Amino acid sequence: MQNWPIWRKLAASFLVLLLTFGGVSALIVNAIGSLEHAQTEKANAHTGARATQTLLYLTLEQMNAVRGFTILGQQAFYETYVENRDKVAEAVEEIRTVSQGHDFGGLIDEYAAATAEWQKDKLEPTIALARNPATRAEAQELAGKKQLRDRKSTRLNSSHVLS
Repeated sequence: MQNWPIWRKLAASFLVLLLTFGGVSALIVNAIGSLEHAQTEKANAHTGARATQTLLYLTLEQMNAVRGFTILGQQAFYETYVENRDKVAEAVEEIRTVSQGHDFGGLIDEYAAATAEWQKDKLEPTIALARNPATRAEAQELAGKKQLRDRKSTRLNSSHVLS
């Protein structure tokens, strides 16, 4: 290399410089691609968290609606139950959409199956019992009316003891 003419030395130095810039550019482009992927994952995580929160809300609303329908017998509570029951599948599907390529698929399938079983084995029978005047008291026991009544009487007895 020492015996090369100056133009060859400059060309070799320029080639090394171009290869260095090319390598650095490739590293930067790769890092930017990784950042974009991380941003997409972060957005999906937030969407999944919101959908999970929605699932929890829908579950709580179903329980409250069945309890309200069973204890008070008002049709509006039953309608709330049906409305929230029907939204569960949408929320589960939203979580499936944003969790592609992750191990959440099995967990969300378990949750969906457990929710369907809970609705079929617990909530629907309680509603059926509440619709029938002959079994309404049994449904109210299942819904927790006795527990509420017992807590209220315990508080009342405690307040009489204290006075």
